[in-house]
Amino acid sequence: MVEKPPAGGVFGGALRAIEEMIGERVTHLACIEAGEINSTIPFVAAAETGLPVVDADGMGRAFPELQMTMPHLAGVPACPMCIAGEQGDQVVLRATDDHRAERLARTVVTENLVAYREGAVVASVPDLICVLESETGEPVTTEALRYGFRVDVVGAPCDPRWHAPGGLELVGPRYFGDDHDYVRVGA
Repeated sequence: MVEKPPAGGVFGGALRAIEEMIGERVTHLACIEAGEINSTIPFVAAAETGLPVVDADGMGRAFPELQMTMPHLAGVPACPMCIAGEQGDQVVLRATDDHRAERLARTVVTENLVAYREGAVVASVPDLICVLESETGEPVTTEALRYGFRVDVVGAPCDPRWHAPGGLELVGPRYFGDDHDYVRVGA
């Protein structure tokens, strides 16, 4: 695991801070991303609060920014949100839009965004580009990847909803600064 596990009690406190801000009780929890530690957070929060977890994936894959979600495409804002620290600190954020919320909360890109073969783009975000250790098939994270590793690169198609209006503008290669159009896996 590359990400730091959160301290106990953090999620229940963050949830209560959101409830105070919106003036309503939260009735259920859902996973926004099916990747690393983020996919487990709703279950930890459920254990802390007794709330049920909805079987859902809000991205259809892992993306590096919080506005890159299916709810965002459907017009559901990410805010209000609570940013909580392991010492009990909380910041409740109400941003003007999801892009601003991302900039205020954090930005770290640790994804494989483009795959090249002999200088040509053969796959790009929003499709999944996975790097696997050649002998074992174990995933190699971007943080662990080093020169000299023997790897296989595998592409998988993204959820088709990312091809809907607004999807490629939000999570396509140009959003990340690459000067090329989206290239589908296997195209």
